[in-house]
Amino acid sequence: MSKRSIIKSITSSKTLANVLQKVADKKNEIILQIYAKPGAKRNKVTDISVEFIGIQLAAQPRDGKANDELLLYISELFNIKKSDICMVRGGTSRVKTIKVSTDKSEDDIRSLLESEIKS
Repeated sequence: MSKRSIIKSITSSKTLANVLQKVADKKNEIILQIYAKPGAKRNKVTDISVEFIGIQLAAQPRDGKANDELLLYISELFNIKKSDICMVRGGTSRVKTIKVSTDKSEDDIRSLLESEIKS
């Protein structure tokens, strides 16, 4: 079966927009403003302010290693797949905008961040 016939069969049974809408409705998208602090001894959420969430990273800011470490740390912290996290802005800056697709509420995310600060 060719790629074109597969696409036709999908669109004939349901419109692609309806399928994508159902998938998008299952998860919330939460935007996080991160102030990254690379070069620390270990990964840790340091503070939550009105503007940013401060996160220390145990990676140097070279060749995207700190960005990769940040995405991995957030995925482990929130217990989600790394593919559910996307860096929207700030690839070469300390200030980063991260989009997280999760079924957790904003309150759950805040609780996880606050508990990480205390530990």
